[in-house]
Amino acid sequence: MAKKHPSIRPHEGKELELMLSGEKPLALYFSFYPIPEEFEPYLASGQLFRTDIRSIFNYQGKPYDYQIVSHSPDDPNIQKLVTLKQLNGFDDDVERAIGKLLGYKAEDVEYYIQHHRASVEKYPMARISPIPNAKAVSKALGF
Repeated sequence: MAKKHPSIRPHEGKELELMLSGEKPLALYFSFYPIPEEFEPYLASGQLFRTDIRSIFNYQGKPYDYQIVSHSPDDPNIQKLVTLKQLNGFDDDVERAIGKLLGYKAEDVEYYIQHHRASVEKYPMARISPIPNAKAVSKALGF
């Protein structure tokens, strides 16, 4: 079988399947990209859990929320993801840590990082701003 090339959003459309199989430890959604309805029965039954977080940043001038879907409401990786998402800017190591928490393959994360860097001029939201304390935060979180 031929190996598929790395891709952006390799879990898109498959998150629920990956969560239910245990292959994906966490899923991340935003108020402008909400949790798909197919998750609702699993969230309602307690098979999966939702954590709502108010972002400290704005999107298009408005505050937004993000939701983390997990297998346990006490998963320590939820707080790690929240901490990383509160860093303002773009850092390769932070993106690698986020990708690991979300269950992405290393090659897909590297492809995403390169794609993001290449798209800065085309898409204003794809800003590349260094995160001064990224290394220290990543290390403190165990990455």
